[in-house]
Amino acid sequence: MSALLLTAFLALTFVAYRRLHYHRFQQYAHIPQPPTSLIWGHMSLLHKFMSQNSLPSDRHIDLVLLEIWHSLNNPPLFLIDLRPVGPCLCIIASHHLAEQISRPSSLSGKHDFPYSVPKSYTLGDLKPLVGHDSIIIKEGQEWKDLRKRFNPGFAPGHLMGLLPVVTEKVWMFMRLLEQVATDGQEKVVKLDMLTQGLTVDVIGEVVMEVDVGAQEELLGKADLSEDAAAAAVAGAEEEDDDLAAGMGTKGGEGGDGREEKGQMSNFTKIYYRLITSYAAEGKPPIEWLQLFTKPFSRRRRQVLSQRVDTFLREFVQRKHLDEFHSSNPSSHHQQPPKTTTAPKSRSILSLSLSEQENSPTLPPKILSTTTDALKTFLFAGHDTTAILIGWILYYLSICPRAHSRISSELDSIFKPGASPSEIRTQLSGSEGPEKLNRMVYTHAVVKEALRLHPPAGTARRADVGSGFVVTEPAFSSFSVGGQGKGGRQGQGRGGQWNLDGMVLYNCATIIHRDPEVYGETKDEFWPERWLSESDFEGKGEIPPGAWRPFERGPRDCIGRDLAIIEAKVVVALVHGRYDFVKVGLGEKVLVPQDGQGSDEYMEGKQPVHVVDGTGCCVVKEKLYTRRQVTARAADGMRMKVRLARGVVGGLEG
Repeated sequence: MSALLLTAFLALTFVAYRRLHYHRFQQYAHIPQPPTSLIWGHMSLLHKFMSQNSLPSDRHIDLVLLEIWHSLNNPPLFLIDLRPVGPCLCIIASHHLAEQISRPSSLSGKHDFPYSVPKSYTLGDLKPLVGHDSIIIKEGQEWKDLRKRFNPGFAPGHLMGLLPVVTEKVWMFMRLLEQVATDGQEKVVKLDMLTQGLTVDVIGEVVMEVDVGAQEELLGKADLSEDAAAAAVAGAEEEDDDLAAGMGTKGGEGGDGREEKGQMSNFTKIYYRLITSYAAEGKPPIEWLQLFTKPFSRRRRQVLSQRVDTFLREFVQRKHLDEFHSSNPSSHHQQPPKTTTAPKSRSILSLSLSEQENSPTLPPKILSTTTDALKTFLFAGHDTTAILIGWILYYLSICPRAHSRISSELDSIFKPGASPSEIRTQLSGSEGPEKLNRMVYTHAVVKEALRLHPPAGTARRADVGSGFVVTEPAFSSFSVGGQGKGGRQGQGRGGQWNLDGMVLYNCATIIHRDPEVYGETKDEFWPERWLSESDFEGKGEIPPGAWRPFERGPRDCIGRDLAIIEAKVVVALVHGRYDFVKVGLGEKVLVPQDGQGSDEYMEGKQPVHVVDGTGCCVVKEKLYTRRQVTARAADGMRMKVRLARGVVGGLEG
């Protein structure tokens, strides 16, 4: 009997070994990949790259994938096998392949992709944040119907009509900067905190036509320094029950405006708590503790998500009822009909519910999809834009070349030496859209910041049996893997690959730094590359698909135009009045004016920065990104804010 059991055991072991060997070394042997471990796949390799002593261990996974890509000699795609703890991940590094994934595909057989390759099941982790019925997650006709409902609210013409709203919120952002710049203490602030307040306020007005009051709450704080902010966050962790109790939205028409602001303030705090619940995961050196703490953190996340859902459902119902009574005055029996008609709301929420205006109640499915749309827009609409604004202000602070060109452009559009108040008036007037469109170099700065630091990528899936094949044109060669076990030898950059059974990740960080497209300046800040009239080498040769921070195709980011409008308004108003001085990561190297190399003030002379051959300042230590749901500056963009030289007088208005 024991011999029989031993034989059976050996037979099962052999079968398991052959199966494992097939999955590790044969199933995807046609895909370029690093050396593979029979037991660990590529998990041990990922750990090796992430723990290199010369690089930060908490850097964003895209940066790690970029290093692996370089080690493989830049193939158009490569495999990272995370089975059994994760998916078999195909990293897309070529804009040619990324375009095929993001565009509609017609394949032989049953598996056509009319709107692009489907989104990955890995997006399920975001459901507490964006909702089960989110436009990000839905597929097929359901997605198409949602996109059709919300497209009018994000149309460029409609958004330009909201330019005065955006300008006023940016003006409040300037009041915060003024408070920091004039307090006389030069405390370090986390710019992320201020930019998030701005973008939350903007998205609240644009999407829901409500004053969220995020910046107003910051204005009420005597101390905006990073230490004070950290203390506030730590103290806020104990407030959940009190906040939940104050999040009710009922009260009907004629309610106290202060009460509504208080409710929105409580909602915002809960929503921030929901977002930061993601940021806590995977932080070294306690990453292994996630095995024990993840179930508890996910439960907490679900509780926070339910509170957000409850608030937004009630908010949507109340707003819709208000719109119904406004459109049908005779239906409101509690108050006499109004003699004047209130202006029709232009919020994205109201536009999306326009087909329901003849009914006082919303169908359950419409209520659910609208609630989840608000969650999605609140997150995506504030987070990525806040990141973008931070990077723009950072690059303008370390790149005199770009700073000077922005100054010249603004002078030519708004008049030389125009004050922020004058620019505010012009942007809010009828000529505002035209002036914003003339900010061509500013637009190039926005594109270049997004190229170097795309806030997020996109993951899709090619199910087994889909027959999904991508093709790369042949124009260069590569050699992959080396001599180790599992190494692969490439046969030229061109090729054709069947991607059945894999999660496909269009890695914008890699695509945006492809030397085949961006050349030797791929890692440098050169807005001039986007200007047709520039003498920058390689101008006008960038394929549209090689720039995809908002992704491309039918499922590109619906709010891309709003993000760019916000960023350009910030530059127009802020530039020239404030100097942003990076502290810590990304801080400029300073030398005394006698050139001896010290960071200290010597003999009363202010040290000066060192400019390299690209026209940007040399920095002490590179500023990098790490994952906090999206790719954020690792230190929260620590800055000192000063009034620019020559600025006199307070901020008008």
